[in-house]
Amino acid sequence: MRFPLVLMAAALLALPGARAPAQTEAGVAEEPAGPAEAAVPSELREFFAGIDTIRGEFRQVLFDARGRAVERSFGEFAILKPGRFRWHYTEPYEQLIVADGENIWLYDVDFEQVTVREQTDSLSQSPAMLLGGDADALDAFRYLGSYSRGGRDWLRLEPVAPESDFRAVDLSFTGGELELMELTDALGQVTRIEFTELVLNESLEDALFTFTPPPGVDVIGVGESSEAAAPPAGNG
Repeated sequence: MRFPLVLMAAALLALPGARAPAQTEAGVAEEPAGPAEAAVPSELREFFAGIDTIRGEFRQVLFDARGRAVERSFGEFAILKPGRFRWHYTEPYEQLIVADGENIWLYDVDFEQVTVREQTDSLSQSPAMLLGGDADALDAFRYLGSYSRGGRDWLRLEPVAPESDFRAVDLSFTGGELELMELTDALGQVTRIEFTELVLNESLEDALFTFTPPPGVDVIGVGESSEAAAPPAGNG
């Protein structure tokens, strides 16, 4: 089954109105055995504050509320703080998400369709901004504690805003590097992202974070008649 790009991006970006049907109240992540609410650990703040740019590869799995894997995808990503990122799915379908600081562009190559949304302040509440936001990005989250699962140590955050479309972000580090992120939406579905080949604080070209809809594609959303100042996307 193929899921639309807006659904694949929903957990990462906290986009409203883009959810697969929930099955039960089951979940993948366990509850942390920590305090109900506490200050975000200084080590976590230092980790994210120490990142100006990050690029690498990812493996993403979408689980339904029963814990069944319903979609697997692979690709590469790049992030330039504050607020710009590129999320490029290469398998099983080529799809691209670009945040240029003003708009978020979602490009489905096979469907020849671009969806564009304003990159508003609401994105600061999204899991994507944990990696790509400014120094205050963690202020949009509460720390719920740490716990062990599957032989790994995890910590859990939840968004401060009660109207958020997701309810938890679970992070696991290995050797001081972020390796796994699990995003649980309000219906109990979980998006698990495994990061590999990470490179931190390397100079990245601005062209990675700009987008121009290729000729002939359908453009849906704000800026339908405008153009972004960048070469056509889809070249990886």
